[in-house]
Amino acid sequence: MNILSPILRAFHAVRGSSSLPNRRTVVASVSGEGHLANPADALGNPLRGLTPANAAALLQNAMRGQWTRAQWLMYYVEQWDADVWTLVERRCAGLRQLDWTIRIDAQADSQGLGRLAEEQRQFLHTCYQGIGNMREAVEFLALAKFRGYSHLAIGEKRFEPLDQWWWVRDGMYGPWYYNPEAKLTTAAALGTPVEPTEYIVRVEPRSLIWLSILKFLRASHNAKWWDRFCEIASRQGTVIIGPPNLSDEQAVSFGLKAAAIARGGAGVLEHGSAVERPATDGVQSGGKTAWEARLRYLKEDLILAGTGGMLTALSQATGIGGSQGKEQGDVWRSLLRADAQDISEVLQEQFDIPRLQNAFPNQPILAWFELDSTETPSADRVLEHAVTARQAGFTVSPQQLRERTGYELAPVSPGGEADSGSAGDLTNRVAAHLCLPRERLAPVEPILRRLEELACTDRLDPAALADVLRSLPDGANP
Repeated sequence: MNILSPILRAFHAVRGSSSLPNRRTVVASVSGEGHLANPADALGNPLRGLTPANAAALLQNAMRGQWTRAQWLMYYVEQWDADVWTLVERRCAGLRQLDWTIRIDAQADSQGLGRLAEEQRQFLHTCYQGIGNMREAVEFLALAKFRGYSHLAIGEKRFEPLDQWWWVRDGMYGPWYYNPEAKLTTAAALGTPVEPTEYIVRVEPRSLIWLSILKFLRASHNAKWWDRFCEIASRQGTVIIGPPNLSDEQAVSFGLKAAAIARGGAGVLEHGSAVERPATDGVQSGGKTAWEARLRYLKEDLILAGTGGMLTALSQATGIGGSQGKEQGDVWRSLLRADAQDISEVLQEQFDIPRLQNAFPNQPILAWFELDSTETPSADRVLEHAVTARQAGFTVSPQQLRERTGYELAPVSPGGEADSGSAGDLTNRVAAHLCLPRERLAPVEPILRRLEELACTDRLDPAALADVLRSLPDGANP
């Protein structure tokens, strides 16, 4: 160690300035606070030497509000654990794609407050339009579901995310304190709490940080023993059984050749020899070990919690008809709507209301921010609905289909424009089947019309069908 370093540091500290590299950096001039440029300098690698006792101590300190070490560990878990990583991506991916809007009270016009509602809507729209990182901010607020909380520093043009390891809380419910040097400290030692009006804070009382850390710890130790087991099991040698009735000299010669072959060499063995490879349960195909079952249990337990008890796997075979895939899609859409509503409420309470009260004092709040989670059906889904409506006896207007799908739709007509009458579909199908122009079927079109009417009835009348068939001309050939 260079003995001059502490001397130089003390010298520059006395002078009030230092030429040594500064380990603090300003957070985009948003919060006015600085923090360590590289938190790893102070916190190191939390995975090194991680034991159940260490993890329990971290989580116990977090319950007291000392979150720094636990959050730093959670950051590593998100990078290393495939299940946690996938859950985070799944929950955040949909939110990144949502648009936002400003809603107004539907009763404002009837109460004579329509103009005020529109003014508030324009005001909030201008405020949010000036934020240059809305998608980043929304995604960071979504991470509270995994980390327990998220802080955004409110600036004029940004909602600046402040990572969770920079924060300490006074117990479970007290105020928040900024910890810019990531010290292992308490709220009392940090002085004054931050001003709540300068931040947007989302707190999740039921977050996945606890289950994620415990799952990662258990799975890591479990996988370590499984790897060791596979390593030992894979070293099982090849057993070569010699033929019966070998003489002593033949047995010695056979033993030398068998040993060479067992080590991977080539050779020829006497007739009647046998080669066996001992099967170890869990190593060869089809076998399962206690470690594999344990890993699967830990995985399903985490996913169950991360999806609100609705899924135990992040991907499943769709099967015939794709019903399982549809069910999974419904689950993720439901979670997306819930996350969007929660984040919208946080922004409404901590950003919208204070600014509207300041800009429109003593006036009711008639406008608010909202993440628009309304699902817009795809073009193929719209067409499927149109077909279903047709089968139920209804039609969707061509104009609506054009607007919802973006397609320029035209009726299918092999021999000209289709009628608006009920025989149009059947006539066109018959003409297409016979490869004839539709006009050639004009003599039998009334009969086709009657057939289609019969097909649309709830119960087919055999007598009516016989009457239609008798009306066909003998030997008719269009």
